[in-house]
Amino acid sequence: MAGATAVATASIKVGKDFETANSQLAATMGKTVDQIKPLTEKAKELGETTSFSATEAVEGLNILTMSGLNATEQTAVIGDVLKH
Repeated sequence: MAGATAVATASIKVGKDFETANSQLAATMGKTVDQIKPLTEKAKELGETTSFSATEAVEGLNILTMSGLNATEQTAVIGDVLKH
């Protein structure tokens, strides 16, 4: 039972970390979380198809935002950024 509790706790933390990073991305962009759904979905996709987690992908998107890229530009380049 302790193992199952640890797995559940870790899963909750991963989800919470993703939501926190996603909220930070939205805030940096001056948008709501609902307004950045395409970026959220892209981060989830990259979390499944690269060695990076979805949270790390969102953090990368936030860095791209701070670098001046818009959502369309971010979606176009984030996959290549995570591969290098």
